[in-house]
Amino acid sequence: MKRNTVLMALLTLLLIVWGGHAIAQTTLTPDAILGIYENETGERQMEIFRQNNQYFGKLISDKSDSERPLKPGTIVLKAFTFAKNEWVNGTVYTPKQGRDFKATLTMVDSQTLRINARYGLMSRSKDWKRVK
Repeated sequence: MKRNTVLMALLTLLLIVWGGHAIAQTTLTPDAILGIYENETGERQMEIFRQNNQYFGKLISDKSDSERPLKPGTIVLKAFTFAKNEWVNGTVYTPKQGRDFKATLTMVDSQTLRINARYGLMSRSKDWKRVK
């Protein structure tokens, strides 16, 4: 009898956790990423917009003292599509290397965008905060 009670309690807990996870996974919409973000230093801002069911990021200001400053209007995120609560199959332009890398975009929370760039087996992530 005690074993059945413990088993039922574990099954109930599993259903609650799994059900809550499923609900959390369905709350993100493709347009949740739209907005204006700034990098961790606040020196760069970009606007993410949708065009033909793909998502792009356009630089709107660059106050950095980088060797390769970017002009406002430069497209730095290109051709992302929404799948399974993330934006995939796009590229990110990195001014330091002067090239595009494959990337994935995820919303860490409603105010934080994580850009994960990949090159071969290596990857690097940067978080940007929503301004608008």
